[in-house]
Amino acid sequence: MPLLALYSQTIKNVRQYKMSYSEHFRRKVIAKIEDAYSIRAVSAQFEIDKNTILSWKKRIGIKKTRPRKPFKIDDDALRRLGITVKKDLTPP
Repeated sequence: MPLLALYSQTIKNVRQYKMSYSEHFRRKVIAKIEDAYSIRAVSAQFEIDKNTILSWKKRIGIKKTRPRKPFKIDDDALRRLGITVKKDLTPP
């Protein structure tokens, strides 16, 4: 595989994951805006989209990705969907 293709594939894989900024960094950005800097200027300085900064102004805290515990789907429902569950974990 050519190096350029491998690099572009790696970049695509990295972009799939949402990464969040720390709350400290968010407060630092919002403090710049409160010091009479424009959102556009702060956006350019920190290389962050202005819509991101606007959403931080509304809510600084980091969103929880899962508000509740995950639940287990029962085996009968999985079989109806055509998904088999392999429960034997011993090595062959």
